[in-house]
Amino acid sequence: MARVESSASPAASEPSASPANSAQGEAHAPIATTGGPCPAGMALVSGTFCPAVAHFCAEWVRDDPTAALTGRPVQRCRRFKEQLVCEGDEVRLHVCMDLLEYPNLPGVAPAVMATYRDAERACAAEGKRVCESDEWILACEGPRMRPYPMGLERDPKSCNLDRPRRLVNPEALARPADVSLEVARLDQRTRAGTNPKCVSHFGVQDLVGNVAEWVHDRKGQRGGETSDTALAGGGWEPAPSTCRALDSRHGPDFASHLGGFRCCADALDGEPARRKGLGSGRRRAVR
Repeated sequence: MARVESSASPAASEPSASPANSAQGEAHAPIATTGGPCPAGMALVSGTFCPAVAHFCAEWVRDDPTAALTGRPVQRCRRFKEQLVCEGDEVRLHVCMDLLEYPNLPGVAPAVMATYRDAERACAAEGKRVCESDEWILACEGPRMRPYPMGLERDPKSCNLDRPRRLVNPEALARPADVSLEVARLDQRTRAGTNPKCVSHFGVQDLVGNVAEWVHDRKGQRGGETSDTALAGGGWEPAPSTCRALDSRHGPDFASHLGGFRCCADALDGEPARRKGLGSGRRRAVR
């Protein structure tokens, strides 16, 4: 990521490789702030979270123009069935979340090449924190536990999804002198606030697609061992990109041209961020 300074200034957060005016899309008017129990520029995400949800795909995406590059197609569901299954003890979550991807500024391209540690520092500089994975999922799927923020159907016209993959030059990304040009070549972001239909029940935008977002995953696993970092949302390239699809393959020092984040904060009304023991742990079908 471009510099993450203690002031968390917009200039510091904007990657020098890909300035806002290089990203696709037209800027919209600034998003109205929520007020109430959340600071300006944040939305209140409050509801019951089911720890294990099974969705059932009704129609798969058949075409994958990037399969020739990767050697294998990416499995993506175009449309899910209405019915789902929820299992486990439900948790009550109550948190404030940035409306947009960091730096949370309408018309500004989200930061990329950010490590998890970058995200921690940048959020802390604003008096916030990296979102927990269950907070992020609830913000994305809403109270009806939908697989996509827009509902049951995958819609690349609403969210910045399924853009053709461009071959990455790992050597260029590893060289400080070349990384900016390589990120600019790979860049297919849209500027924050330019996908108004890619919005969740809680009013949070671009939770799937655009850039993948770092989250803290309390129950994460990597290679059979505990891992508390994950990337959510999938980014602009072909990926599952459902609200529940977390990529736990990478540690806190990993950076990618697809990788960014957004910040969360405890609500100002004093209600706890999480309350356990709300469910019996039984399996139930939901429509």
